[in-house]
Amino acid sequence: MTTHRILRPLAPLLLAGALAASAAAPASAAMPIMQRASFKVAVEARQTTSWRLVPRAAIADCMPLVRYSGSGRETTTFRLTSKTTGYRVGNGASFVPRATKDGFPPAGWARTVRSGAEYADEIPGSCAGNPARRTGGGPYDCGSRRQLKSAMLEITGNRLKLTLSDGLPAPLVPPRYESCPFYASPDVTPVDITEIQSLERFTAGEAFGRFKQHVLLARRTFPLSTKSVRGTTTVSWTVTLTRTGPVR
Repeated sequence: MTTHRILRPLAPLLLAGALAASAAAPASAAMPIMQRASFKVAVEARQTTSWRLVPRAAIADCMPLVRYSGSGRETTTFRLTSKTTGYRVGNGASFVPRATKDGFPPAGWARTVRSGAEYADEIPGSCAGNPARRTGGGPYDCGSRRQLKSAMLEITGNRLKLTLSDGLPAPLVPPRYESCPFYASPDVTPVDITEIQSLERFTAGEAFGRFKQHVLLARRTFPLSTKSVRGTTTVSWTVTLTRTGPVR
């Protein structure tokens, strides 16, 4: 486990932990020891997808040759510094956002920027009157979108996992794209941060250990390769946990 002592102005976070006994333990076994500590938490995440169509052509008798092509890109970024409440049960731990004064859990803005276009180019053929024109390319509803998101941190399989959920109040109409083209691996969640786990091992025991600060990193690439499209999606995030008080 690699730890880093990095000082940052972060908002306080409460983490509650319970070290559960083995499921095979008898009923007379001692009750789990509850542990609590105050933490500061910061989350920064980024997801980038790029794709391109594999050039392909179609031709019929006495018709112009048509070549199809296109490319695009989508980037989603998210940042949050907030107070949360965590709990430890068995082999897993979750960090749940604590409600603010207005009754909603703290949230941050996830910003997505998407661009893309698909084209059909007519190439002069053997028939007369071929205009050799390009069709396609829009109009598309590409551009920038913003979503209010809260972050859920969960320890699963001795790794930390980040999941974004809709912040409150949630928009009546999700800021999705209807016509802007996009291609990615089926394992990727578009206009979002796809769930991945930290590269380093991390447990609740380490959170309550002698090191007061942990900087956990995650990175994963999802390739896309079919007969008609190629692409990649890279997801990365950084979560900083800094304990500010004693373990109780």
